Amino acid sequence: SLELDDDPYGDSADGAARNAIELIYRRMPVVTQEVMTRLKDQLSAEAQGTLFGIYRSIILDSRDSYRAKANDECVRCLPEVLSILINTVSNPSATPEVLDTASEALEIAGEHAADELANHLDALLGALAIATTRTQSVKMANGESDVLKAIELQSARLHAQTCTRRLCEAIKGIGDRRASTLLERLREI
Repeated sequence: SLELDDDPYGDSADGAARNAIELIYRRMPVVTQEVMTRLKDQLSAEAQGTLFGIYRSIILDSRDSYRAKANDECVRCLPEVLSILINTVSNPSATPEVLDTASEALEIAGEHAADELANHLDALLGALAIATTRTQSVKMANGESDVLKAIELQSARLHAQTCTRRLCEAIKGIGDRRASTLLERLREI
């Protein structure tokens, strides 16, 4: 269903599929993740981004809010979800759409699940180093005679910069909640 066109007059097929997969993931995260990992490469970048929206929802539902108490299923899923997101933004072959969704989810985790994210600090710092390298490795579009190529280069650079900024915000979230943990780790480096 993630590859089908949506009915402009009805509910989104992608949204309905995402919601169903999310409910299954919350109840059976290991099995669901195995299937998602196996099928991921067969999906379009847009469909992969939709699946990564599941992780974002789990992060948001893993904390108490003024509307509801934290969902215990989401709290149990959080360590694995954060590992997957960090591995994704560290992957040099991740598409811009997936990088956007994964880095956005990590930024949200920095704000709403900083204590759990702090347990992944070394991996997150490594992901930031990779993202920074990715940003620097994308050529500037200056002097490019092919307009389409120049637009593609500028878009890739913007995605890489956005990913880097979001990872910095995630680390800032850890610093806001657990400054001593962050400072101690940075001193060790």
